[in-house]
Amino acid sequence: MEDLKYKYSLHLSISAPNDSRQTYNQIIPLTSSYPISNRSGAIMVEVGRTRAGYTGKGEPIINSLSTVLTRKFAWGRRQTSRYTRTFDPAPDDFDIMFELGTEEKGYVLVSREKPHYKLMGLRTEKKNMTTALSRVLYRSCFEDNGKILGNYLMNMVTLPENVSYALENRAPYDFFHEGERVESRLNVKRISDQECAMEISDGVWGPITVKELDRYMNSYHLGHTRSKRWKMISPKKLWMELLETPPTENQLKLMYGFLSQNRTDSI
Repeated sequence: MEDLKYKYSLHLSISAPNDSRQTYNQIIPLTSSYPISNRSGAIMVEVGRTRAGYTGKGEPIINSLSTVLTRKFAWGRRQTSRYTRTFDPAPDDFDIMFELGTEEKGYVLVSREKPHYKLMGLRTEKKNMTTALSRVLYRSCFEDNGKILGNYLMNMVTLPENVSYALENRAPYDFFHEGERVESRLNVKRISDQECAMEISDGVWGPITVKELDRYMNSYHLGHTRSKRWKMISPKKLWMELLETPPTENQLKLMYGFLSQNRTDSI
């Protein structure tokens, strides 16, 4: 590990994703092997409310926080701020340690050994690293137990980003019924290291591997069209894919009712 001789405090200010004008704030101590800011040891990170009509993929707050962190810590190309100050990119090799929680301490280690980024010592893509880091920092605004935050982070590190999104926000699903397009959200839970389950009807959970859930999310979350298995799958076929047996007429009727109750616009 590089010598962590630079000490800072990360000041988070994140606007609630609604019109309440509420702001979530947190101060997180950190140490770094390279100089990040010259402002009295403080690194200010502000994320405003998402603009109306946002159509990007993923969670707007997490995406915005990830972008701001990348810029603040200079994880990328040489850039110039709006105040015309030029920032050099972070060094090829570095370590940054974030300290989370006050009840029990938890620590997050972000590293780079060119050309690879690492999170908690595990090699990862830069985008995945910044997304996972953004999630745990955002969650620290509501959770003060560092051990819980650390466990939360490790779960994300070992899962694809798509799957982490599904566990946090439910899995999107849409289908056509009686000439109408229905957009729903399905509850998802993790049931083992390599398997999750999706609630496709009231109290009916279908097991799905982490790998297949990632592919499913590619279709319904990211809009990819490569997967023939999951692309535009009907409720009946979804039931058969997950439970390996066709639903009865009554089960299918209950499934349509369940999916309609869990429309995206009513959640």
